Amino acid sequence: MKRSMAWLAIVIIAVAGLLGGCGSKPRHETAGSSLKYWMLVDARMKTVADNFGQTQLAQQLEKETGVKVEYIHPRELNNAFQELTLLKMAGSYPDIVEFGWYTVPGGPESAIREGYILPLNEIIARNAPNLKAFLQQNAEIDKMVRTDTGNYYVFPFIRGAEELCYPSGLMLRGDWLEQCNLEVPETINEWYAVLTAFRQRYGCAAPLTLHLDALVSGAFVGAWGETMDYYQIDGQPVYGPARAGYKAFLEEMAKWYAEGLIDPFFGATGREGVEINMLSERSGATFGTAGGNMGKWVAAGKDGFDLVPAVYPSLVPGRQSSFGRKDWSYYAYGAAAITPVCRNVEAAAAFLDYGYSKEGMLLYNFGVQNESYEMVGGVPRYTKLITENSNGYDMGTAMFSYVRAQSYGPFIQMKEYLNQYYSLSGQRSAPGIWSQTEVERYRMPMVTFSKEESVQISGSIAQISQIATEMTVDIITGVQPPEQFEVYVQRMQEAGLEQVLETYRAALKRYQGR
Repeated sequence: MKRSMAWLAIVIIAVAGLLGGCGSKPRHETAGSSLKYWMLVDARMKTVADNFGQTQLAQQLEKETGVKVEYIHPRELNNAFQELTLLKMAGSYPDIVEFGWYTVPGGPESAIREGYILPLNEIIARNAPNLKAFLQQNAEIDKMVRTDTGNYYVFPFIRGAEELCYPSGLMLRGDWLEQCNLEVPETINEWYAVLTAFRQRYGCAAPLTLHLDALVSGAFVGAWGETMDYYQIDGQPVYGPARAGYKAFLEEMAKWYAEGLIDPFFGATGREGVEINMLSERSGATFGTAGGNMGKWVAAGKDGFDLVPAVYPSLVPGRQSSFGRKDWSYYAYGAAAITPVCRNVEAAAAFLDYGYSKEGMLLYNFGVQNESYEMVGGVPRYTKLITENSNGYDMGTAMFSYVRAQSYGPFIQMKEYLNQYYSLSGQRSAPGIWSQTEVERYRMPMVTFSKEESVQISGSIAQISQIATEMTVDIITGVQPPEQFEVYVQRMQEAGLEQVLETYRAALKRYQGR
């Protein structure tokens, strides 16, 4: 927390316009440059524009930077990297690619070595004064956006305040709690009592509805000190599903499932299914986002429909859960890289650096002054164009014409956006409630594997994950008894779990040495 305060301070200074010495706009040599920019887009953007270049934000970026950009979007989101590879092979590779370079096989170092992206050390030093100043002030984020060999590789998306790192968590019907004369649950036993009461009083078929990854990534499993992922204890990597605490979690969830407290289709229920369950009153509790879920559902619900956030539960009153959802300050999927075929590297760097200037931050977060926002008492405030859109768009959708604050990209996200996007008291209190975990103590840093390591363990990781998922669903639904847990763990060992943990150990050591 102390380390994070350093970079929070620089964001506040930048917004106030006191970041002396940082050039905010691209140098004049880049004016009139033309670039091709490949990027993923949120499906909601398609509601307001067919291409990002048609948005007011893109057009204003061109005016502010003097750089003309043609935007390219992948045809299939699930095969985005394959599409990039085909473009590269065909000689049609773009100048800038916004992608999750941290996640590609072999990590960003491999992407550099194989000609997908450029190392940015000299480029940032010469042509990105705003990002350079920010990284110099924020050692932890600086470490995240470098490879093990010291290469900077992206212009990152940065969450500029601690509360922005907690976008989702547990929530349940506040009106139902009041009618049942119950408090918001904080322990596993209290959750069991609440879900039982919901089922008995309202006859709901699935008191708790959520998809599998939410159930096992901290929503409840953290009460037993585990998560369905690799994490570290005092610097030593471990795998949650292979540990005794995970077995105890499965036993409790099997009990809930047998008593009809969990959505019987939790293994396959998607986001749309969760929404249908909540709005049809088939369910009264779930895991979701404060913006896109809580705000949307309260607005669409029947009279009196209310949702309140809940802490990640523990086994003992007053104790915090070991895990919960916390996003990194650096969001890897919103990172923009410059490619080796870029026609004007200086223009690309200056264009991307704009998002870390005070003007660029305001543009990416609030759009065009006196159109999508106004300055009120020194604070940017969205206009009715965003808050009461004449086309009938909800606020989150309307924002896509002018900003990327509710999405991602090469800029610093400002908490002032969140203070307006979250209009309900439950939304505003959610980040503070969802932050009450020990996840910082245990989660694995953003380590990367070498190309050779990826080749060695990728098959094992996939197989181990498949076994863990099979075990989780089978035991919770009663297909297999909890006693079979050790059998599944043995299968994980045979699939190469120890080698994977050893590789994580080496990667963690390299990360700590950056």
